[in-house]
Formats: sequence, C-alpha cells, structure tokens
Amino acid sequence: MSTTEQATQYTNVGEEILAGKCVVITDSVYNINSDIALLTEEERARANRFHRIEDRDRYIATRTFIREIISATTGIKLSAIEFGKTEKGKPYLKDNKEIHFSISHSNSRIAITVSKGYECGCDIEETDSRKISDDIIQTHFHKNELTMIEQENKTTCFYQCWTRKEALYKAFGSGLPDDLASVDSTKSLQKINGTFFQLKTFQLIDGYILSIATSGDQAREIIVHER
Repeated sequence: MSTTEQATQYTNVGEEILAGKCVVITDSVYNINSDIALLTEEERARANRFHRIEDRDRYIATRTFIREIISATTGIKLSAIEFGKTEKGKPYLKDNKEIHFSISHSNSRIAITVSKGYECGCDIEETDSRKISDDIIQTHFHKNELTMIEQENKTTCFYQCWTRKEALYKAFGSGLPDDLASVDSTKSLQKINGTFFQLKTFQLIDGYILSIATSGDQAREIIVHER
C-alpha cells in the first residue's frame, strides 16, 4: 500500500475530527508504511541520531502516521505538513492552529489523538506489574489514588492513574509538575491555571491502557480506532 493510499483510508477519521469529535487511532509500528522522505531535514537528522534501530523505526513511523491523519483531516499535502513546538515543548501544526494533536507510544504500539478547536492529550502504556514501583506510588500519587490502588487491581489502577496524569499535562502543554501527588486523577474534571480538562480512560487490546484529556468543562465525544 502506498503512502497516498494510506492517507486516503483516514478520510472518515478526518470527517469525525472536523465534526468536533476527539479521535484516537492506535496501531502497531509494524503496520505503518513508514516513509522517511516525508520527514523534514531536521526530523531525518533526529531519526539518524537514535542508537537503537527500533527507536529510529518507531520515530519515523510516528511522523508518517500523524501526517497521514492530518492530511486526511485538513487536505494539506503529506509532504507540505510542518510541525512546530511551543516554548514548553508541545508540538503543533504550523499551517492550521485549529487542529490539535497528541502522540504517545509504548513498546511497538503508537497512539495519536487529534481534535479541532480544543486541546487534547493522550498517553498509552502497556501494563506490566513488574514495572510498578511502590516508591513511585507513595511519592507521586494522591491519597485518593492510593485508596483506589489498595482497594482494586493494583496494576490496572497504577497505569490508569499514571496515564491520566500524563495525558492531562500533555493537553495542558507542559511537562509533569514537581508535586505530582497533588494531582488527583480519579476525578474526571480537572482544572489547571483556570482551564478545565476532562479525563477518560480506555482498556485496549493486548493489555494496553489509554487515557485521553480534552480541554473544556463538558465531556467530548471520543472515538478510539484500534488497528
């Protein structure tokens, strides 16, 4: 399948985004027809700086993937899509400030979230009980999160809380705060510096957890496409 054909398959996704829905697409890096020729000179240079080939391939696949979705949504040619970064490092689309997006990956799975007219953030993680640290839980988790972890499935709750924190601050456009324990991710409605955000979490295939944050005090319709 050519890159052009791949972009065409996201036409329905583009229509959903333009209709105001927050759309998430998850896929394996191995299913994406990566095209390094679409990347800018700066992006190609960054790709070549990765020491591990799997990191390089995932980076190229991600940059190809987001271009296909944005092209289907905006009509901008794949090769003409350019990204910028805010002072705090949040990526944005240079040619269309109405379209917002967020990228996350865990192992070989990539998640891309796109919205129109409001901010979005996403975080995906493969659940693995071996990677859970009690020190992290005690240091960075709110008392309500600790209660939930104690009363329910520890692994599921840990990754739910962590991905919700990550997604929230990606949508806000900054890194995680130093006092992460002050963030109570068990609440769906959050407020940062006067801006409201809504949180939602999904359990995906193959043991992945995905959390989405959208700006606004009303819940957005979120559509998740798993590929």
